[in-house]
Amino acid sequence: MSPLEAHMDAVISVVCGRTGPESLNTLMRDGADIGPRALVYRNSSLLAASDALKSNFQATAAIMGPDFFGAMARAYVDQQRPSDRSLVGYGDDLPDFIAAGEAEHGLPWLADLARLDMAWLMAHLASDDPILDPSVLATLAQTEADLLAATLLFGAHVQIVSCDWQVFALWADLRRGDDVDSERQMTPGEQTVLISRGASEVVFRQLSEGEIEFLTSLQCGQRLEEAVIAGLRAAPDFDISQTLAISLADGLFTALKGTK
Repeated sequence: MSPLEAHMDAVISVVCGRTGPESLNTLMRDGADIGPRALVYRNSSLLAASDALKSNFQATAAIMGPDFFGAMARAYVDQQRPSDRSLVGYGDDLPDFIAAGEAEHGLPWLADLARLDMAWLMAHLASDDPILDPSVLATLAQTEADLLAATLLFGAHVQIVSCDWQVFALWADLRRGDDVDSERQMTPGEQTVLISRGASEVVFRQLSEGEIEFLTSLQCGQRLEEAVIAGLRAAPDFDISQTLAISLADGLFTALKGTK
């Protein structure tokens, strides 16, 4: 390692918190004390990471408030320093961190709220895959056997999130910027939420039992026929035509394959 590389490695180690600022004293001209300067850079780095978490987890930050969220963010950043200079997408395991701290904060539903925030971010940041033209399915429908044998591929912008608490209504209100009742009670109960990026914005909705089985079956690579059967088993009144139409309108699918 060259002297310049060793110098930069030492600086980075201090900024990232791996070593204390005093380790840079030998690099300073005339023995100047690096401590205060290094702490300024490190504190700026930690602040930037905390601000990124606030931006990436907007609903979670809104319901927790600045003090509570700020303290949690600092604790997370202290344990999970950014591994990339870019803070885009930072905090992918924050929901697990929140869940692990349930004994301290006493809010078992908070991790689910953060999972929805992260899914929204992943949908927003996903690559722009080409969206399947609905006319392709319409043409295929002329031969029912071919249609049922088809496999529909999801885009990276599609996120299906399973929650153990009924947090979707609260999360949706927070994401829209609506006022929420501070006394609203969270109740346990499974909910599954679909989050995807539409033509111009991220859209989201809660899924019914039939939709859950239908869409998750497709996501696992099963044929359309198998997915329809799974949906009907979960909910005999499942409306496949309506669900498929909404899914196509929302741009969930990027390609179709496996026809006979």
